[in-house]
Amino acid sequence: MIGVATASLVGVLACGLSLVPFTARPGSVPAHAGRAQSLGLAPTNWAQPLPGAVQTTAAGAQAAVGFPVPLPHDPIASRGDLDHAWLVAGQVIDLVFDGGQVTIIMQRATYTDPAKWFRIDFAEIKIPGSAVLGQVNGQPAIIVRPRMDHDKSNPALVEFYRDGIDINVISTSLRTATLLRIADSMH
Repeated sequence: MIGVATASLVGVLACGLSLVPFTARPGSVPAHAGRAQSLGLAPTNWAQPLPGAVQTTAAGAQAAVGFPVPLPHDPIASRGDLDHAWLVAGQVIDLVFDGGQVTIIMQRATYTDPAKWFRIDFAEIKIPGSAVLGQVNGQPAIIVRPRMDHDKSNPALVEFYRDGIDINVISTSLRTATLLRIADSMH
């Protein structure tokens, strides 16, 4: 089961950017142990569904999780570029765009103060220069540069907060500037 009380995907940077399979029960993951670990994220190909995912539609996923699912409006990632929508444990949405170039993962935020949350996550990053604090639509965000881990395989990542939802825009092939543009287009 996917842990509801999970931490940021950026938490994997604190572990040297290694994506380690890990499954947890709600409440069993320390606050900043890494959302990627708690979601069981191990793939290097982000176009593949997360473990335990069930294929659905964006509307079906939205109905299941009970929160609005903002879709990007960008030339690379938009409703017309949506290849797959996945639902994981009825709590996590995994959207794959443009032949797998962009993956957007979202779930209800488990934190109430996004600025504090992202500052704590950022402080745990152990690879200098691998990430920066920023903003998406005026909300705090962490921007992770690609290929900063020991084997140069980590994806680019923008994690941000929007209306109670924790959103991660991920790509193994696009630059962080492109992911920021995609994230900014999600209204």
